[in-house]
Amino acid sequence: MINKIISKLKNIPSYSAIVPDYKSNNKIKNVNFPDYFIDKLSAINDSNIPYSNINILQNPTIYNVFVRLTTAFNHSNSEQITNQDNKFKETGTILKTIVLLPYIKSLGTDILYLLPITSIGKDGKKGDIGSPYSINHPYLIDENINEPLLNMTAEEQFAALVEAAHKLGMKVVCEFVFRTASKDSAVAIEHPEWFYWIKKDAEADFHSPIFDAKTLNIIKEKIEQDDYNNLPEPPLDYINQFTDTPQKVNLVNDKIIGYLNDEEVVIPGAFADWPPDDIQPPWSDVTYLKIYDNPEYNYISYNTIRMYDNDFAKPIYENASLWRHIENIIPYYISKFDIDGVMIDMGHALPDKLLKRIVAKARRIKKDFIFFEENFVISESSAQKGFDCVLGPLPFDTHIPEKVNHFINNIQNLPIKCFATSETHNTPRTASRKGSDNLSKISYLINKILPIPTFIHSGFELCETLPVNTGLGFENIDTTNLNDDVLPLFSTSQLNWTNDNNIIDFIIDANAKLEPYLTNNYTIKTINTGNKNVVCVELISANNLLCIANYGQLCDVIIDAENRKYKALLSTIIANNIENNKLILTMPEFSYAVFISASSN
Repeated sequence: MINKIISKLKNIPSYSAIVPDYKSNNKIKNVNFPDYFIDKLSAINDSNIPYSNINILQNPTIYNVFVRLTTAFNHSNSEQITNQDNKFKETGTILKTIVLLPYIKSLGTDILYLLPITSIGKDGKKGDIGSPYSINHPYLIDENINEPLLNMTAEEQFAALVEAAHKLGMKVVCEFVFRTASKDSAVAIEHPEWFYWIKKDAEADFHSPIFDAKTLNIIKEKIEQDDYNNLPEPPLDYINQFTDTPQKVNLVNDKIIGYLNDEEVVIPGAFADWPPDDIQPPWSDVTYLKIYDNPEYNYISYNTIRMYDNDFAKPIYENASLWRHIENIIPYYISKFDIDGVMIDMGHALPDKLLKRIVAKARRIKKDFIFFEENFVISESSAQKGFDCVLGPLPFDTHIPEKVNHFINNIQNLPIKCFATSETHNTPRTASRKGSDNLSKISYLINKILPIPTFIHSGFELCETLPVNTGLGFENIDTTNLNDDVLPLFSTSQLNWTNDNNIIDFIIDANAKLEPYLTNNYTIKTINTGNKNVVCVELISANNLLCIANYGQLCDVIIDAENRKYKALLSTIIANNIENNKLILTMPEFSYAVFISASSN
């Protein structure tokens, strides 16, 4: 498919444009489109780096791409990003992601992980583009990331992306959403029984059910005790908003209208599923799928969409055709595009039986197929369900030295691997926190030496400060100006590719110097320096590696040298020396030092 794109590009007239170039003085360079693309694709086409032996046990580096953001750039140097006829898009596209792959590979990437790339709904759309999690049709690629000038389908272009990643020695993991869909989902026309419906006059004020304090306490106590029998139901006035499945449905001005006994009914929006008193506003652009079709529980609530009541979630009520639809999505992408893995959005909230069927069906086609789980809790149950790795807690903890030390002290006992990362598309950017680019460097060093997969969220290496979304970890952060029109998850935006403070070269240098020591044959432990703002980690192998990071004010860090010699690999410290068999380091705020240590005997 790469050859087909190259052939198409040769028929498109060249024109001048600018592209990001972090190595140049002004961080941009002028190129001739589409010659630029032809040269990049031709070089990729000549590559043939093995990728099939990559597995989670080898602690690969994962690079997370949000296609329409990661490769967005103001190529015309105009006032803002615009897409013009007869020119390549300035928003991010599959084609531009392909030509970015050599750069992504240079960061040490083994696995390319894509946020959802499927088609997006319009009903209740947030921002000027809409959320990639508002899935209109799971079998169609989002036209927003298509490059119309190629006169090729988005599916053909995506096939070329997977082919190119494989040629560069990278596996491809895609994120999929199985519990929700857009309110104007294309599949609702054919299968209205897969959705919940409410009276049309209830739509304007629809929100999550409100429980009184006593009921909330009962709910939380029962869930904490894993008691799913007779879970409290929502108030009756909430339940009465819901209707039976309509006999007829139509798409009217991007909105699905159902007709039930001459009454108009609609698909409701969604809301955070747990806890029941979550303060997030309703979600206007997505709805929950009807995983179980139990007429006695015909409503959306915590006990029907995540904490399934035992009486509700009986085999007889499984929405069988919907389950078959869901479990066939991944096999389709394996067979058609040869993807190598998936991240399942909120996978732990799917029924175990359905999840096992999803995993089994995919691995019957590709036995080493990768499964990531969006779960912040590290538990044995994730491994038992077939997941290889979970997101884990580090995006919320890596900037807090005490929590980093605690995590490392328990890392040898993890029941399943998690991502070593300081940010995701739902959290604050690392560089937006105190310490900025220096915190980013410290975070990368610590994450890199952990015996779990390193995860880079695109823009981290650029020290981007604008979050993609404000979904998690923003409790003490002012989000007043971070609305849907600003956040890249919903609206047109671009990464700060021209930032002089990027840490791209730092990452490349750190990888080169650290990786010879990061074998599977080392143990890791923390050393207590007596300073809560210092993380001191020792990797014990043939050549010990000592990594020290100071998150606090200028201080001296004193470590027992134990008759060892130390050679600096990476360091920003002011001074270090050995006195009385003690290694003494003078460390400014947000400084780091990495040493190779060996016995002096």
